[in-house]
Amino acid sequence: SRLLPALVLAPFLASSRPLPDKNELANACYFTYRVGYIICDSGLGQEEAQEAMKAGKCNEDFRLMGSDFQRKVVRHYALGERPPLEEAMWLLTAPENFQLRTLKECSAMQVVAYILVAEAKLHVQGTDSDAAPADMVRLALQQAQQVPTEIYGALARARAWPLEAALQRYQETAYRLRT
Repeated sequence: SRLLPALVLAPFLASSRPLPDKNELANACYFTYRVGYIICDSGLGQEEAQEAMKAGKCNEDFRLMGSDFQRKVVRHYALGERPPLEEAMWLLTAPENFQLRTLKECSAMQVVAYILVAEAKLHVQGTDSDAAPADMVRLALQQAQQVPTEIYGALARARAWPLEAALQRYQETAYRLRT
């Protein structure tokens, strides 16, 4: 049902609490959050990769900035600019422990990435409730439930991350593709 995701996100999108304190702002990743990647030859085993990193043979300069991703998703949903799918895929293809850390440290970044990619996959993998896009949205909503309500309330009041717009666009796209 179209109402279920909205009901799941509703507690996160409305709160009577005042703006967050400095610690919550840091946790909400407004300006400084970054995800760093070390890129080595994918054919290396774990020990070989460790040696390659120590020898400086891996690229350690790739960073995904939370503020850059935030700006791109806001512009995508508000102005129709290109979706930042590459950045979202970097987030979603990270190992589970990295994704859990990102969810804890910059939850909106992780949740929006899942919904953004799910919408793109609708065009290829279909709109069935058991297809990969629907699974991704369910995972995004499960992740959203793990985040403290005051963080999402602060984000919603500041309209810092387009959580509602992402979910609405996903639902509209799924409906349009079904008809």
